[in-house]
Amino acid sequence: MYRDVFISDFSTLGGMITAFLNKAEENAILTEATARAYDSNNLFTPYMQERSLRAICDQFLALGKLESWTLDYASLIHESAQEVLVVMAGNLPLVGFHDLLSVLASGKKAVVKLSSMDNILLQALTKLLSRINSYWDSRISYIAGLPKYAGIVIATGNDSTAAFFGQSYPTAKKLIRGAKSSVAVLTGEENREDVSCLANDMFLYFGMGCRSVSTVLVPDWYDTAWLVKELGTFSSITEGSASYRNSYKYQKALSLMKGDNFLDGGFFLLKNESAFPPPMGVVGVVPYSAKMGPGDVLEELDQSIQCVVNYPYKGEYIGLGESQQPRLDDYADGVNSLAFLLKNS
Repeated sequence: MYRDVFISDFSTLGGMITAFLNKAEENAILTEATARAYDSNNLFTPYMQERSLRAICDQFLALGKLESWTLDYASLIHESAQEVLVVMAGNLPLVGFHDLLSVLASGKKAVVKLSSMDNILLQALTKLLSRINSYWDSRISYIAGLPKYAGIVIATGNDSTAAFFGQSYPTAKKLIRGAKSSVAVLTGEENREDVSCLANDMFLYFGMGCRSVSTVLVPDWYDTAWLVKELGTFSSITEGSASYRNSYKYQKALSLMKGDNFLDGGFFLLKNESAFPPPMGVVGVVPYSAKMGPGDVLEELDQSIQCVVNYPYKGEYIGLGESQQPRLDDYADGVNSLAFLLKNS
């Protein structure tokens, strides 16, 4: 019964959001929330918010996908009074939505600590969900500070997050994620359409997501000037954010001052970057050779990689243009959060 209600209500929510995005229906809650989110954080441009909302509707909230995702766990999913503390990041719009969805899919209650960078949109979706079914009012709560006790914790943050939550909640069952980024492997056979897809992998959400391609691996003979020229035609993706433009300008000035070699794409720099991931406004490039191939480079970066695009990696292949469209079962860090929650009941 619970699973049926969950699937029905969340698929209905997806329909409401899609109708708003398609301008088929007015929605005062979403209209206000998206405007406020942009005013609060100029990295959350209307375009970036729309792309995030569409991805959530298409990949997470479609009726058939919700049914398939939960099917193998149907006998385990029941309403529970158990609470899960979810500490969300704020690097892109609604980045914590999948965690909330996983908690509710498991039948547990969600106690959510939002990031100050993304503290508007999710609460707006919760309002819409409650209008569909007021039952969810009792299943989702938002808190301003961290509680003294938590039995189960899901948290996303930087590399010190695990240590912090390990000390704060020593007895809790924990699913903790640190900072990661993504890589694309190019062969030199890519065409303009491929580069268009790559641009979305790179610049959606200003390259701030863990699935954002921040570094490209290229053959040592690769014409990087051609790549920069082709990517330069996609500058409109990053329009509307003073924070991004300022970061790009700062990185350019810093690189010039240090005498670094780089190629300027007009809104990003392509440079040999030792840091992974590179700072916002910079795309790293790493050459590979017949002697040291992509697999060798990926092995060196392995602990910091979320996903690899255009190259088979750990039994998975993600095509160009697909990194920002994760499925319900594309779990961060490869850890099945729904199975984790159901195991710890």
